[in-house]
Amino acid sequence: MGARAAVTAAIEEDRQTRALVLVSFPLVGGKNKESREQTLLDLPKDVDVLFVSGSKDAQCDTADLANVMSKMNARSWLICVEEADHRCLTGRLAAEWLRDRDVNTRRCTLSWKEEAAEIHCSGWETHGEASKSDAEDIEPRRKKQKRK
Repeated sequence: MGARAAVTAAIEEDRQTRALVLVSFPLVGGKNKESREQTLLDLPKDVDVLFVSGSKDAQCDTADLANVMSKMNARSWLICVEEADHRCLTGRLAAEWLRDRDVNTRRCTLSWKEEAAEIHCSGWETHGEASKSDAEDIEPRRKKQKRK
């Protein structure tokens, strides 16, 4: 419910939300598997959204999510965790995205090998075209952070 609640809060008029990290967003839910697409479509264009979703997440098919992302006003990125279900653990990548998001690279794939307890990251890849205005818009929002 956290990802869905974050979207609802970001839509409210007085909010100044600049970025959302939506881990395991429940695109469908309830007994009748109703779509929750509209809340994502209601996000304003000045909000950046990072989706982190498992390839085996019964509540968020990544192909359906990609379709919704293509219709959103807000700019969006996707980290797909291969073989992960709705409970995938992905906070570190989300933190990296908040710090260094690049409008020219929009997709990252993780593979989890449970038997070996290994995670492989593809790195950020180009997925679709980012407009020039996207690149210009994001620069003022980035803050330089000191690395330790």
